[in-house]
Amino acid sequence: MATLSDPKEIEALSFRIVSKYFVGKKMPRLQKEVVKRVLHATSDPDYIEDIIFHSKAIKNALTAIKNGENVIVDASMVRAGINKKSLSTFGCKIICFLNRKDVVRQAPQLNITRSALAMRKACKLMERGIVAIGNAPTALLEVCDLVSKGKARPALIIGLPVGFVGAKENSGIRVVWGAREWSSLHRWRT
Repeated sequence: MATLSDPKEIEALSFRIVSKYFVGKKMPRLQKEVVKRVLHATSDPDYIEDIIFHSKAIKNALTAIKNGENVIVDASMVRAGINKKSLSTFGCKIICFLNRKDVVRQAPQLNITRSALAMRKACKLMERGIVAIGNAPTALLEVCDLVSKGKARPALIIGLPVGFVGAKENSGIRVVWGAREWSSLHRWRT
């Protein structure tokens, strides 16, 4: 196979490959577009079946973006994967408190992870915004705790933390999730 060097050609070919996985799959058009992006980013077709969308997730995400709301992330790696140029046209800011000096200093004193403390400190900035967790299980648990206590009301939570530590606690949280119906945060048992 010849090596491709044009990034646009590579992306187009990747999406043609991804599209083959959707033959015969029924899902709403916008959800399909999101899952296609996930497959393109991960090369993992299992996400077609594994991602669960709240019925209002796409609508809430689009509203948050159109209204220029904040996007709170748990790690610089997640921030790096977001198209800042597109979001900035709507006035959205991508915020990550993980490496803030106060977070780095206070987390060990409070005996919690920097990721959890970063979410706690970003709590007020989550209002009507999007929270994207792509690294730390403790960040997702903290956001869920803040939501359940009524301290945070993001329009959308996207949670896909990595690793095995904290996985049992997070195993009941399956997302893409979002809405104002906070009781719709479902936990499932294995």
